[in-house]
Amino acid sequence: MVDGALFQLAGKVLELLGSITLPEVKLAFGVRIEIENLKNTVSTVQAVILDAEKQSSHSHLIKDWLRKLKDVLHDADDLLDSISTEVLLHKVMSGNKMTKEVRIFFSSSNQFAFSLKMGHEIKAIRERLNVNAKDKDDFHFIQSSIEPQIMNRAIETYSFVLEDEIVGRENDKKEIIEYLFNDNVVENISIIPIFGIGGLGKTALAQLDVSQEYFMELLWRSFFQDVKKEELGNIACCKMHDLMHDLATLVAGMESTMLTSSKENIGKKVRHVSFDLEDLLSNLEDSSRELPILMVKGMRIRTVLALSVGIELGKFTCDALISNLNYLRTLDLSKLDLSVVSHSIGELKHLRYLDLSKNKDIEFLPNSITKLLNLQTLKLSGYDSLKELHQGIKKLVNLRHLDTNCTKLTHMPLGLGHLTSLEILTRFVLKKGGFKASSYSWCKKKQARFGGGLSELKELSNLGGSLWIEKLGHGEDDMLECKATNMKEKQHLEELLLWWEWDDGESECYDEMSVEGLQPHPNLKSLWLCYYMGVRIPSWISSLTNLVHLRLSSNNRLQHLPALNQLPFLKFVYILNMKALEYISDEDITSNVLGGSSSSSSKTSFFPSLSSLILDECPNLKGWWRNSDDDVNEPHHLLLPSFPPCLSKLQILRCLNLTSMPSFPYLKEELVLRIASWKVLEQTMKMGATTSTFSSCYFPLSLNYNI
Repeated sequence: MVDGALFQLAGKVLELLGSITLPEVKLAFGVRIEIENLKNTVSTVQAVILDAEKQSSHSHLIKDWLRKLKDVLHDADDLLDSISTEVLLHKVMSGNKMTKEVRIFFSSSNQFAFSLKMGHEIKAIRERLNVNAKDKDDFHFIQSSIEPQIMNRAIETYSFVLEDEIVGRENDKKEIIEYLFNDNVVENISIIPIFGIGGLGKTALAQLDVSQEYFMELLWRSFFQDVKKEELGNIACCKMHDLMHDLATLVAGMESTMLTSSKENIGKKVRHVSFDLEDLLSNLEDSSRELPILMVKGMRIRTVLALSVGIELGKFTCDALISNLNYLRTLDLSKLDLSVVSHSIGELKHLRYLDLSKNKDIEFLPNSITKLLNLQTLKLSGYDSLKELHQGIKKLVNLRHLDTNCTKLTHMPLGLGHLTSLEILTRFVLKKGGFKASSYSWCKKKQARFGGGLSELKELSNLGGSLWIEKLGHGEDDMLECKATNMKEKQHLEELLLWWEWDDGESECYDEMSVEGLQPHPNLKSLWLCYYMGVRIPSWISSLTNLVHLRLSSNNRLQHLPALNQLPFLKFVYILNMKALEYISDEDITSNVLGGSSSSSSKTSFFPSLSSLILDECPNLKGWWRNSDDDVNEPHHLLLPSFPPCLSKLQILRCLNLTSMPSFPYLKEELVLRIASWKVLEQTMKMGATTSTFSSCYFPLSLNYNI
């Protein structure tokens, strides 16, 4: 069976106990002994939890024992997390050793006094836990032996295929997933060891594989429904089956609740609360619009979700929420029309997840936000007023997800590169006209003011998802900075947006050399180059064999593109506002395409996966290949490559000089021809006319068309 939540909680407590007994952690006399005693007690109790959970289905006494045990373990988790946070605080404090010791001695968090206080609280927890440990003997539970076992099982097949995300660990991945979903497993606990030195992906394997493929397995078995995918093929959202929802509610028990009325009572065991603000505030006076905080005051709530769409939450309510819930791990205050973030948010030292997104009037974040050392996710997207991140954000060393998609951001703080655990960084804005950190090391204040350069990205090797780099420069210094990003090593990155500063294309430009330094890993699925002023597209595009989405926009110099037709997974091509572009391909139609020397005539299909093509505002675009506009009436037009049957959407907008295109099949989605010549359809119509019958494969050209 799969380990229960309570078993995992006990394991987490043991892990915390181990971390705070390390030699470098200073503890008052006797505290280390108390911790060791507590560790022994937790280990003893953990060994019988799995058997206790089995027997609890037919014994109310055992259920009550487990409930009390869970309460004690939660309190232990809170206490040990506080100690662990204090240890981390002293590690990240800036200054030399002497300065640090003086700060600690005169601060309210004097380490020795704190250690004594924690010692008394650890003893109290241990005494409570000893009662549980003594009571367990009355039930005669069977202890579980936790020993590594290597399992060899038959391969189970599925109706879905997932691409590998971690290279070189395929056998380990297969063994983990086979075991998780093998119905023949009868052992209580089994551990599949993953061996290897540090940095080879052992932890990443355990986390990525289990979460992703477990979800896909549940999806395959219809626990989740109505899946919607984004253009890159990733699942964007889905619905939970009613039975799955009922099961989740049953498992949550008394720990989770949704409040829809201020008259509701919250049980003392509740740890996760969601507020339906629209219902909850509907009966209150419009002048106050305040949430009755007394409903949750003094409780050890771990999760608060404020559910609303544009409901304004008063400042008093927000401050009271934060001030009264010191044990929060998850706080969602998105879409509440907040204009200020309470300074007291820095007191939430246990916080892991903070969502402040879509509060468009917030102009700055309080200094205290840098005290959230355990924070792993910070969501700030949808801010219309926020211009800069706090300079001390580099102290949030556990940060993994930083959503900075704010329209008014002017630069990134210096030192962002210290956040080496970052897995998501949605937007990186360079200071327009600012000082380069590499060129102006003589002025630290200026550096801090103007923010960090591209070199901040060098050590962020775990970045994945989407990264938007904005306001790239066109000068020689910018070229040198681009080389320092180490983009080629970021193998988890799926989407890369490279936006330069707008330029009229008349001044000297180093973009072609700059962009070579920004070469991404071949795993990249989406690329957007905007305001790039090079005459040639970067040579590395042809190496992006996993590319699905390509967007090129706003270039006044580019005359043609490299061969893109053989990128096997390319589905979406958008070419927008390319003033100098004359041909999509630089190949000559007669000597290369028809002559057989081109890759176009090879066995590989022409754009084998293309489903959507948009050409917009390319006034000088004449044809797909050089000289193709002169050859459309020749017999050899039958030999030209054609778009594949999967092409379903074609838009040609404001391209008056475009007269020749490869033929295309019947478009299932749409055909749009606006401020453009109808001659682009000639090739397709000629192909239709040569067929033995006037086939509907070509007429009409599309189910939805606008010509």
